Amino acid sequence: MAKNLKEYLQDNDNKFAERAFKFWNIASIFHKMQDHKGLYQNGAIHCEEVDINIWNLIDKSRLIKAFKNEEFFLLTCCAACHDFDKAIGKLPKKLPQGKASAQYIYENLKTFGIDRQEANAIYNIVSIHNFCGDDFLKHINSERFDRHGIRGETYDLKRLALLLKVADIADTACNRLVESEKNYHNLSDQEELEKLKFAFRKSINDVQIYETEIRLNIYIRNEEDEKAYKRCFSYLKEYEWEPIKKYLRPYGFFQDLGVRINNVRDKTDKVLAKVVLKMVNTYSEYSEGLKYQEAPDDK
Repeated sequence: MAKNLKEYLQDNDNKFAERAFKFWNIASIFHKMQDHKGLYQNGAIHCEEVDINIWNLIDKSRLIKAFKNEEFFLLTCCAACHDFDKAIGKLPKKLPQGKASAQYIYENLKTFGIDRQEANAIYNIVSIHNFCGDDFLKHINSERFDRHGIRGETYDLKRLALLLKVADIADTACNRLVESEKNYHNLSDQEELEKLKFAFRKSINDVQIYETEIRLNIYIRNEEDEKAYKRCFSYLKEYEWEPIKKYLRPYGFFQDLGVRINNVRDKTDKVLAKVVLKMVNTYSEYSEGLKYQEAPDDK
């Protein structure tokens, strides 16, 4: 059984799989330069998780047959390139986050092995993924997201853009942190919100996607964790999740955003807390050795 979009294409459509692996192999150049202030994994680990999350959303909702292979191809390409503009010194910073990534793909479509219609679809989806709340809804409800034609096939870009957005939101666990304690203490007092976000992500052991829920497994180790959870989860749910939830329902996605709180403040659970922190600090080592599979040959 496939674990992500690329694996599904590899099992079901060699031509799209070959193009997807080519796209990801080129994207890996950017992934190595996408970490944010030395705090977060925005590169290979994050993009792979977004790819997995999109697949899990579709698979757990039992909607695989509702998508065509080219839609899976477009989605995996979007997962690979959505944060290109976080690659230091590579793309102009004057554009909104997401739009510079989309613009780069559109201007270099031949390098990535896509045609203009595919590049236009990827541009539309990626360019709005970082907008939140009403800003995101304003863009998703524009005419360019209703229908998009590619070689005689018509696709609903709104559905694809929603999936990228949700999959990106869902990748918020501790595996995105780099050298957690060192970089956290380097934040200034003026970066209070960044500290809260960092502490919140540090407390999230993992995120699981079910048929009716996206569940954050949170470990509360101290008052700082509790404060970060109360502030950040309410913001995440009310400002990012609730506005888009109603747009998912007509497409057959019935997940809600939930949490499972694990209080590990007492001494008996200190070992578990240390395990969680160790996971945070070893993910950066994993990312250095991450390699992509070679593209499969055509049948």
